[in-house]
Amino acid sequence: MKAISLWPPYGHLMAAMIQTPDGPRPAKGIETRDWATDYRGPIAIHATVKFPQECVDFCYEAPIERVLRHYLKWLKGEIPPAVFHTLLPRRAIVAVGYLEDCRPTGYLLPRISHLERLCGNYGPGRFGFDVKGIIPLKEPIECPGAQMLWEVPAGIARQLEALAQERARAGLAGIAGTVKSARA
Repeated sequence: MKAISLWPPYGHLMAAMIQTPDGPRPAKGIETRDWATDYRGPIAIHATVKFPQECVDFCYEAPIERVLRHYLKWLKGEIPPAVFHTLLPRRAIVAVGYLEDCRPTGYLLPRISHLERLCGNYGPGRFGFDVKGIIPLKEPIECPGAQMLWEVPAGIARQLEALAQERARAGLAGIAGTVKSARA
């Protein structure tokens, strides 16, 4: 299984479910990069140890703060304190999904929500990795990350594949709470 590492809170936003008129979906379903990939298939979403200050600041911007607080309440079972960014799991796989497509961001821009736009760099020369069927992990799995797409260690990959199959059989019911989105 391949994985992609994201700075916090971007991986967590892929694991955070929001409520839309069409039903629950991840707050972030597209990861943007300055390189494309031909890979299509299962992918683990990894939150890095590195947490740059601009990313910390982003955690407290509206509507990101509300989404992350809801995610942490689901993950930890309690309402997070005023300063919550240190509670976001790091150096861990926080979700799994299926990398369905990779397109230039110019193609994606007219097709994405306001919230999705806030969660990525859709500038010229960039590519969007469209991840579908995202399953957030109630218990993130500690794992070192890497740059680019990387292979998840075999033991962890088996664990993630079994979890994904189990959740798929259950129809994904009860995986994550949802938060109402003002403009998802």
